[in-house]
Amino acid sequence: MKIKIITSVCIAMLVCAFTKGLAQVSTKDTSKIPRCYWMALGLGASSLGSLSGTINANAEISNRWLLTANVGIEQNTFLNLSSSPNVQVTTFNILAGKIYKKKISFIALSAGLALVNVYTYNNAGLFGEAPVHKLNQYTVGVPLLIQGHVIRAQAVGIGLSGYVNLNTIQTTAGLNICLVFGRIATHKRDIKSL
Repeated sequence: MKIKIITSVCIAMLVCAFTKGLAQVSTKDTSKIPRCYWMALGLGASSLGSLSGTINANAEISNRWLLTANVGIEQNTFLNLSSSPNVQVTTFNILAGKIYKKKISFIALSAGLALVNVYTYNNAGLFGEAPVHKLNQYTVGVPLLIQGHVIRAQAVGIGLSGYVNLNTIQTTAGLNICLVFGRIATHKRDIKSL
């Protein structure tokens, strides 16, 4: 019940953000808005108990409005050597949000929709002989993403990204350290100088 309420609220916020963004784009001359785009590669900890990895492709589609495509992979065990049930969650996300630029950094908040694949299996472990069981499930999720990055070089930065993916099978969350590269503008370094 709580997940349905949170999912409904997130979808309503996403619809409002898209509506406001489209209204802003239609009322402004977008040919003069600087275009920024960047990639972020992240590695960190997952709520499943082991590693998570993410790849983000980001584009500032309008003045301070952001569109993000994200792929994330999480596992509950490292190297899958145990005979206990193993869970791997793969998410494919499309998010929209707002970017807040500072002098040499920025913060981006996004929400969207995701295709979630939850793959549960067990193996015999390193030396065991247990039978192998596999279960592959798909669902739709609501991802929430916050990115905070410091841009020190002209097109390279480092930062953190935190995420939550709400879904009916396996809700996950995590925190990743990210390497960022691309055409990035902050208040100190306007895109015209890049």
